[in-house]
Amino acid sequence: GDTEILEGNTEVTETGFCIWRTQKDTLLLLQVYGDGTYWNNWATEKAKELGLKTISFGTRHNPRVFTRHGFEVVGYIMQRGV
Repeated sequence: GDTEILEGNTEVTETGFCIWRTQKDTLLLLQVYGDGTYWNNWATEKAKELGLKTISFGTRHNPRVFTRHGFEVVGYIMQRGV
Protein backbone atom coordinates (compact mmCIF):
# COMPACT_ATOMS: atom_id res chain seq x y z
CA GLY A 1 0.00 0.00 0.00
CA ASP A 2 2.98 2.35 0.04
CA THR A 3 2.91 5.09 -2.57
CA GLU A 4 6.54 6.22 -2.26
CA ILE A 5 9.92 4.78 -1.36
CA LEU A 6 11.20 5.82 2.06
CA GLU A 7 14.75 7.01 2.70
CA GLY A 8 17.18 4.63 4.34
CA ASN A 9 19.78 2.01 3.55
CA THR A 10 18.75 0.09 0.44
CA GLU A 11 19.34 -3.53 -0.52
CA VAL A 12 18.16 -4.64 -3.97
CA THR A 13 18.00 -8.12 -5.49
CA GLU A 14 16.52 -9.47 -8.70
CA THR A 15 13.34 -10.36 -6.76
CA GLY A 16 12.79 -7.29 -4.61
CA PHE A 17 14.19 -4.66 -2.26
CA CYS A 18 14.50 -3.73 1.40
CA ILE A 19 14.80 -0.25 2.89
CA TRP A 20 16.19 -0.40 6.42
CA ARG A 21 17.64 1.58 9.34
CA THR A 22 19.00 0.82 12.78
CA GLN A 23 17.72 2.21 16.05
CA LYS A 24 19.56 1.33 19.26
CA ASP A 25 19.90 -2.48 19.15
CA THR A 26 17.21 -3.02 16.48
CA LEU A 27 17.21 -3.52 12.71
CA LEU A 28 14.15 -1.62 11.44
CA LEU A 29 12.72 -2.90 8.16
CA LEU A 30 10.98 0.15 6.72
CA GLN A 31 9.85 -1.30 3.39
CA VAL A 32 10.26 -4.81 2.05
CA TYR A 33 9.06 -6.07 -1.32
CA GLY A 34 9.64 -9.50 -2.80
CA ASP A 35 10.42 -12.96 -1.44
CA GLY A 36 9.59 -12.91 2.27
CA THR A 37 11.70 -15.96 3.07
CA TYR A 38 14.73 -14.41 1.39
CA TRP A 39 14.31 -11.09 3.23
CA ASN A 40 13.71 -12.83 6.55
CA ASN A 41 17.02 -14.68 6.18
CA TRP A 42 18.74 -11.52 4.94
CA ALA A 43 17.49 -9.54 7.97
CA THR A 44 18.78 -12.20 10.37
CA GLU A 45 22.24 -12.12 8.79
CA LYS A 46 22.32 -8.29 8.61
CA ALA A 47 21.34 -7.98 12.28
CA LYS A 48 24.08 -10.44 13.27
CA GLU A 49 26.61 -8.57 11.10
CA LEU A 50 25.74 -5.28 12.82
CA GLY A 51 25.63 -6.82 16.32
CA LEU A 52 21.92 -6.03 16.75
CA LYS A 53 19.54 -7.92 19.05
CA THR A 54 16.12 -7.52 17.42
CA ILE A 55 14.41 -7.06 14.06
CA SER A 56 11.23 -4.95 13.83
CA PHE A 57 8.79 -3.79 11.17
CA GLY A 58 5.22 -2.59 10.76
CA THR A 59 2.61 -4.13 8.50
CA ARG A 60 -0.86 -3.51 7.15
CA HIS A 61 -1.29 -7.24 6.56
CA ASN A 62 -2.59 -9.70 9.13
CA PRO A 63 0.40 -9.89 11.52
CA ARG A 64 -0.18 -13.61 12.16
CA VAL A 65 1.15 -14.25 8.64
CA PHE A 66 4.63 -13.33 9.89
CA THR A 67 4.65 -15.73 12.84
CA ARG A 68 5.85 -18.46 10.48
CA HIS A 69 9.10 -16.46 10.24
CA GLY A 70 9.47 -16.32 14.04
CA PHE A 71 7.98 -12.86 14.63
CA GLU A 72 5.45 -12.09 17.35
CA VAL A 73 3.00 -9.22 17.79
CA VAL A 74 4.37 -6.94 20.54
CA GLY A 75 2.24 -3.83 20.05
CA TYR A 76 0.12 -1.74 17.75
CA ILE A 77 0.59 1.48 15.81
CA MET A 78 -2.19 3.94 16.57
CA GLN A 79 -3.12 6.89 14.36
CA ARG A 80 -5.87 9.48 14.06
CA GLY A 81 -6.56 12.61 12.08
CA VAL A 82 -6.27 16.08 13.56
